[in-house]
Amino acid sequence: MTHTPVPWSLAPNPYRAAPDIIGNGRRIAKAYYENGSEDREVDDNAEFIVLACNSHAELLEALQYGIDMTKPADNGEYPYRTRHTVENMHRTFMQAIARATPERKQEI
Repeated sequence: MTHTPVPWSLAPNPYRAAPDIIGNGRRIAKAYYENGSEDREVDDNAEFIVLACNSHAELLEALQYGIDMTKPADNGEYPYRTRHTVENMHRTFMQAIARATPERKQEI
């Protein structure tokens, strides 16, 4: 699958319409208000789309890191189970979650 590269952003529409979703310097998606009236939920949905798309790769990388660090070796042992590895995984997961949920940044 090929899509417009991230980061994406929101751009206000000068005609009091819902915001545009911008990627690679051009509009790639448009949110619409029903019946021409402003709707905060539409704005929030557009913001959520941008946040999810911009966070997607980092979240997948964090999960893959966790999988790689917790899978057993061929002999059934767990060679990466050290305090340092667990702390690194925790930090990686927390950073990815904070990027995907800005209201949680203070928890890191």
